[in-house]
Amino acid sequence: MIDRWRRYRRFFGPNVDADIDDELRLHLELRAADYVARGLAPEESLRAAQERLGDLDTVAAQLREHDRHAARTERRRDYMDDLLQDIRYAFRSLRRAPGFAAVAILTLALGVGANTAVFSVVDAVVLRPLPYPHPTELASIDGGTLAELTRIGELSQSFTSVAGYRATSVGVSGDAEPERADAATVSANLFATLGVAPAIGRAFTAGENTVGRSHVVVLSHGFWLRRFGGDSSLVHKTVMIEGAPYAVVGIMPSGFAFPSRDTQLWLPFTLPPSRSGAFWGDGGYQLIGRLRAGVTQNAAQQEIRTLYPKIGLENPIWTPAATYMANARVTPLQERLTGSARTTLLLLLAVVGVVLLIACANVANLLLVRATARTKEVAIRLALGGARGRLMRQLMTESLVLAFLGGACGLVIGWWGIHGLLAILPPDIPRTADISIDGRVLAFTTALVAITAALFGLLPALRASDGDVHRVLRNGSRTAGSSHRRIASMLVCGEIGAAVLLVTSALLLVRSVSALHAVDPGFRAASIVAARVSPPKTQFADPATIQPLVDGLLRRIRALPGVEAAGAVDNLPMAGGMGELAIRVAGQYEDLKHGTLPMADHVESITPDYLSTMGIAVLAGRALDATDISASPPVAVVSQSFAKHFWPRGNAVGQRIGNPWPSDWITIVGVVKDVRLDSLTGTSQEAVYRPFAQVPPNSISLVVRTSRDPTALAVALREVVAQVAPGTPVSNVERMATVIDRSAARQEFTMLLLALFAVVALVLGMVGIYGVMSYTVAQRTREIGVRMALGAAPGDAMRMVLREGLTLAAIGIVTGLVAAAVATRALGGMLYGVTATDPATFAAVPVALGLIALVASYLPARRATRVDPTAALRAE
Repeated sequence: MIDRWRRYRRFFGPNVDADIDDELRLHLELRAADYVARGLAPEESLRAAQERLGDLDTVAAQLREHDRHAARTERRRDYMDDLLQDIRYAFRSLRRAPGFAAVAILTLALGVGANTAVFSVVDAVVLRPLPYPHPTELASIDGGTLAELTRIGELSQSFTSVAGYRATSVGVSGDAEPERADAATVSANLFATLGVAPAIGRAFTAGENTVGRSHVVVLSHGFWLRRFGGDSSLVHKTVMIEGAPYAVVGIMPSGFAFPSRDTQLWLPFTLPPSRSGAFWGDGGYQLIGRLRAGVTQNAAQQEIRTLYPKIGLENPIWTPAATYMANARVTPLQERLTGSARTTLLLLLAVVGVVLLIACANVANLLLVRATARTKEVAIRLALGGARGRLMRQLMTESLVLAFLGGACGLVIGWWGIHGLLAILPPDIPRTADISIDGRVLAFTTALVAITAALFGLLPALRASDGDVHRVLRNGSRTAGSSHRRIASMLVCGEIGAAVLLVTSALLLVRSVSALHAVDPGFRAASIVAARVSPPKTQFADPATIQPLVDGLLRRIRALPGVEAAGAVDNLPMAGGMGELAIRVAGQYEDLKHGTLPMADHVESITPDYLSTMGIAVLAGRALDATDISASPPVAVVSQSFAKHFWPRGNAVGQRIGNPWPSDWITIVGVVKDVRLDSLTGTSQEAVYRPFAQVPPNSISLVVRTSRDPTALAVALREVVAQVAPGTPVSNVERMATVIDRSAARQEFTMLLLALFAVVALVLGMVGIYGVMSYTVAQRTREIGVRMALGAAPGDAMRMVLREGLTLAAIGIVTGLVAAAVATRALGGMLYGVTATDPATFAAVPVALGLIALVASYLPARRATRVDPTAALRAE
């Protein structure tokens, strides 16, 4: 006999073990009864039956496995049948409401598409590991001179190897047109430290950082294809770099981009003698190391901080202060390479996450409206015996179908968005070649769709399937509608709060960029065209040859049609590359050996006409002129900030400064207006300008004031350079206004995207208010009809609806302002000329949002005034 408890267990699913035991017992009893019928004794018949059936334990185990497998298969089949039925029902349901489906899918597609596009950039730039073996072992080390690079590599026990690099650019000539190529001078062990070998040829050897052996080069794969047509025989041949032959020893693999995406070739730097000034003073190198197994980043950092005082004692040129490099850091190389782009991109990812939440809230509101309309349908199903869990699953399947349709459309929007982002990304964003929709992005989007479905689908499904069946059948959907209305109102408040947060952040950035464009750069950028000229160093190695070259170029350029003035400078303002130099100051800092000399942040060589061409005003003394030649006493012009720094109460004209090595004093002959040298937001404007004739420049940038079109002028400039110095590359021909705009590219990029997402959030929030108020009017038609039948004026109905809408908006606005007061502090480093809690911005946003909310509430309120009391009462 089957035990009673087993009967109860069958209500919760089949009990395979009990069924097998019952079945075997039945067979055993039937076989034993048969033997008894044949004349055997009961004891002997039971034994014979057991022998006839065999090993019952083995048989039972086989039957259990068979039945369990069959039960699992049946459950899977039933589940798939139910799932397919739910999916078919979901599509039919959406087809019956095309307007709802279109709005919900489009809303989700916008949220998912924006997240997919931004995540693809964040993943490629910030999250994806560097494409080198064991990338977590690679670290960036604070430092910069050749001596620090060499001695840390020799002394450190935390790193298996320490390498260095410095970004530069070189002129490449030969059979093709001369060009300026981005390059990097590196230590011979750089590629070994990264763990990357050339695809063709070899990397540098240790001896190739020494004098006489450094004329070798490694090319990038893209540069090799573009300039040399992918000629595999190029290895061991020579190419002309800076007018000298360099042997090509290797071609890097496709996709290798270090230290930046624009680097096209690598050259070994030359180590000077270890006791020379260049060894201890040649700076600007970035140091990287590969950590030994088991060494932590913190341990390596502590070691580096103890090594720097020891290295400083070896310096024969100057004695560093006791605090020199006391806060030296060891950071992951990926963090060093991504730099400030990490903050910008993670901020944008958070922004699109907020947009997705707003989209989910909107779709949840739409589903709540549908749930209200289907309340009686669900109640009837429950009354007829339908299980709440089964109804929940059906409703969640509808949400999943909606989410995946929105996700599919979002992938298309995301693909378009990636191409749009690539077109407007600032030039300093690294690793952009890796940005694409790949498996990681697809996995992210799939997970996002599933989470989105749960976010907007779970609450409406719970509300639809959870209620008093008898009350719903008796009263209809009015009770459920009021409950849903409260939930919808809370969702709308959240939407508005999020929209306020995004709009406030966007407006702060808009005002910041506006303030940036209002900054006076210190020169007249209008009508100025700049160009980089790179004469081969082998032909112009003698400083005495630079001045005749520049004079010849400027003389011919001034003769071109439409040219008003022309000059030359070592490095353009706001174009990068401006050098700093320790200086002596007569009467203040004169000791070459002991004590720390002050730094002149910007030391530039210029021609006499540079200041007038750029429109940089002379405030005191005179500008440099043609009499300031190499045979004349050393002179300089300094910026206003430099003069105020060292002579706050006196006149800088006539004062003397000097190089950090034994040399003649330099007399200051003039003070000029401050110029934004690093960027529009740069705070350092201290500059020293020296004559070309006395300090030959490291590079030459021409500036031309002209009324001609820059494209036509670029052709003319190349022709002039080809005539004066054949084989000299001319590059970066562009307006100075473009150079200025590029310095603000990061802020403009962030502002543009944040403003776009803020507009989307604002539209979704206002649609949410409109939807909730329209739904409220529809649900309260009877109430409004009764009020108007009892004498209420149409204006009273309008005020009632407007009051509700504006109350929701007010709650959302206050919530959003509180959130913005906290969250906008993260924008502090991106703002200029405006604070993160700018009162004008925080006052303007509530007014604007309030007016928009008023408009969104007005249309439903107007509809409420047109309710016919007789028709409303009759409908009930």
